[in-house]
Amino acid sequence: MNKKSLFISIIALCAVIGLLVTACKDEDDPAPPAPTTFTVAFNSNGGSPVDSITGVVSGAKITTPAVPTKGKYTFDGWYKETTLTTAWDFAADTVAADTTLYAKWNDTRVVVAAGSAVAALATDTTKSVSFTGATGITELDASDFSVTEGAIIGTPTVSDGTITVPLSFAENAGDEKEYTVSINPSSLFIKEGATDKTVTVTQAANARVKLTITDEEIPVAYDDTEEAIVFAFVGTFEDAQKTALETVANADDHFIVTGDAEITAIAVDTASGNTVTVTITYEANSSETDTVEYTVSINPTSTLIRGDVTVKVIQAADET
Repeated sequence: MNKKSLFISIIALCAVIGLLVTACKDEDDPAPPAPTTFTVAFNSNGGSPVDSITGVVSGAKITTPAVPTKGKYTFDGWYKETTLTTAWDFAADTVAADTTLYAKWNDTRVVVAAGSAVAALATDTTKSVSFTGATGITELDASDFSVTEGAIIGTPTVSDGTITVPLSFAENAGDEKEYTVSINPSSLFIKEGATDKTVTVTQAANARVKLTITDEEIPVAYDDTEEAIVFAFVGTFEDAQKTALETVANADDHFIVTGDAEITAIAVDTASGNTVTVTITYEANSSETDTVEYTVSINPTSTLIRGDVTVKVIQAADET
C-alpha cells in the first residue's frame, strides 16, 4: 500500500469514528423538552372584557393587564377566587397552572332610602314619591327607577339630597290600586339601602258602588214585553243615593239601554241580597225569523254606580 492510499484510509477511519462518537453522544444527552406553558384568563365580573395571557411558562410571573371599567364602580384588583379573598400579587405570584383571576369592584353608587307612602284619590292622575340620602347626585333619569304596571315614571329631580319621582296613572274606576316604585338595580348612580327599599302610592277605590251580574244573556219569549235585570253589588248606598238611583227620570245618567227598549223602573234592595233591579219594557217581536236583542250596561259617567258589565235580553222570533 502506497502512502497516498494509506492516508486516504486513515481519513475515512477518522470520519467513521467521528460519526460513532456523535451518535453515542446524542443517545447519552437528548435535546431538552419544550417548556410547559399555561393560560391566564381574566373574569371582569360584569366589567369591560380583558384579554387572556397565553403561553405563560410555568413558574413565570405575568404583567398587569389593562384595568377594566364598570359604570360607577371602582376597580379594586384581581383575585384568585370567586369569593375575592386573596389578591394576585403581580410582583411576586407565579403561574403554575391554567388560571382565572377575578375582578373586585367597589360600588360607588349612593345609597338612598324610600320616603313615606303616598295616598291618592280615585280621581287623581299624578302623584310624586321621594327617596332621601342622595347627597352628591345632581341628575337622574326615569330609567333609574321602576314601577309596577299601570303607572308611568316621569323625569326625576334632585334637591338637597332628596329625589322626587313623578308618576302618572289613570283615574281609578274600580277597586283600590297600588303602584310601587323601586330603584332599578341597573342604575349607575343610586342603590337601595338595607331597609325602606320601595315607596307605594295607594289610589283609593272609586266611591261609586260596584255592580256585578249573574246572567250575561237572558232569553225571553217573542210576546214578552217586559224584563227585570238584576245586578248584585257590594258596598253601601246612602239613603240619598238610593233615592237618586231609583228616579226613573234620571235612568240614562246611570244605565244605557239599546234598541227600542226603555227603562221603566229601578229598585235598590239593601235589605236582602244587595241588588239593583232594572226593569225594561219593549214591543213584542213580530218577526217570524229574526231575534231581537236589547242590551243594558252601566253608564261610565254615572256618579253613583260603576262596573264593566253588560246584560243582553234576547227576544225569540215569532214562529207561530
